[in-house]
Amino acid sequence: MAVFNNVLLIPTGDVETEVLEYVRFGLSDVFECPVEVEMPEPSPGYAYDVERKQHRSAMIIERLGGTVPAHSAGLSIVEVDLYTPGLTFVFGEAEIAGKAAVISLARLRPTFYRLPPDNAVTGSRALKEAVHELGHIAGLRHCQTSGCVMVFSSDIAASDDKGWRFCQSCQETIQPDR
Repeated sequence: MAVFNNVLLIPTGDVETEVLEYVRFGLSDVFECPVEVEMPEPSPGYAYDVERKQHRSAMIIERLGGTVPAHSAGLSIVEVDLYTPGLTFVFGEAEIAGKAAVISLARLRPTFYRLPPDNAVTGSRALKEAVHELGHIAGLRHCQTSGCVMVFSSDIAASDDKGWRFCQSCQETIQPDR
């Protein structure tokens, strides 16, 4: 049984096809459902906070949520740096048991840390954060099991340390008949 009927990936900004395809293929494998790449959207200027010089993730989720069909999940992949009040930044955010989520490639790219560009590293990190945020849409909270994709990533090292799959407990929570 699939958690979602399908997942809609919405690239926002200039997201490389290689990164999108890596995420699309991985999400299809994890959630066992079709993953469709939608038409690209322009940068979400409506969510920009001039004082912080970042984009508020909840505003992107709110706009996306109204466009996602029932029993589907929508994931916006943005190039801009995201934040939520109370945190310096977020790699992504989702509606718990909702329909919409967003991840940002800005801090997932090695170039953010003054390292050479590497789409394979960016794709791997993006997949982990995409599965994590879709896990929230499926109703999961953060997990304490080492290696589980639902472990909270407070920095890039934490993201790199976790896997891209659910631990047994999280998997059984979202797919009890599996």
